[in-house]
Amino acid sequence: MEANDDMGKRGQGPPRSQAKAPPPAASTTSEGDSLQIMVPDRTVGLIIGRGGETIRDLQDRSGCHVNIVGENKSVNGFRPVNLIGSMSAQQYARDLIMEIVESDQKGISIKELRSRNREDSFDKINDSILVPGDSVGMIIGKGGETIKDMQNQTGCKINVSPASGRDIQREIGLIGSRNAID
Repeated sequence: MEANDDMGKRGQGPPRSQAKAPPPAASTTSEGDSLQIMVPDRTVGLIIGRGGETIRDLQDRSGCHVNIVGENKSVNGFRPVNLIGSMSAQQYARDLIMEIVESDQKGISIKELRSRNREDSFDKINDSILVPGDSVGMIIGKGGETIKDMQNQTGCKINVSPASGRDIQREIGLIGSRNAID
């Protein structure tokens, strides 16, 4: 009888520890280019944001694709979130998501969190360079992989201006610290 009680307790152990742990558990898949974290169900809406604004911003800033698993896959009040990208992009996306989760637990609004992040980023500057229009494809790379890698390695946000007709030169916007831009 005692063995059955132990088995019952063991079966309940992981979900309880998951529910009590403030930082969600993280595990890597066998592929290595994907990381899965668990976030509280109630924070999923905050992570997505109105009209998907927050999740798009999160993906742009980290260079990582964020896939929030459907509500039916929720486990004990936690939802799996898959982070797909380079290891550094995954870590950055995880950190950004954890900020949102922790701010919710502390009762800090997303607006206030963004305002705090802006204060932290006063050392960031905007700069731009002009590149030949026919070189833009090489900068972006297949599926945006090259530009994402550059952003992850430098910490600099890189924005390519849209093409307008027959551009001889295109503007590339750079946002980051002076060291990142240089």
